[in-house]
Amino acid sequence: MELVPTPLAKLITESSSVPIVGIGAGPYCDGQVLVLHDILGLYPRFTPRFVKQYANLHEQMALALKKYTFNNEYPLKEITKFKIYTSSWFASTGYQSTSVQQVYKKLKDVP
Repeated sequence: MELVPTPLAKLITESSSVPIVGIGAGPYCDGQVLVLHDILGLYPRFTPRFVKQYANLHEQMALALKKYTFNNEYPLKEITKFKIYTSSWFASTGYQSTSVQQVYKKLKDVP
């Protein structure tokens, strides 16, 4: 039952021989449905009035994606300090051992 007034939901649940699941129908149903997107605040345009929102993850995710896409700092030097060792491709480009940052710089110049 969705958005059924609590007294009516209680009456229906007590009168039924099958389990009654509610969404916004009060505490007397046999089970409750909570939509994860609603309680985590993933959809900013609408939150049902019966939902208690425990977080505003939409805002946090949007900010994180904005930082990722607009800071022009990826890949960060501190996460690309591993070495790529000699392979046939690197040997053909003259690299013996190089960092990912160096590869990106080299590839930027490739037409």
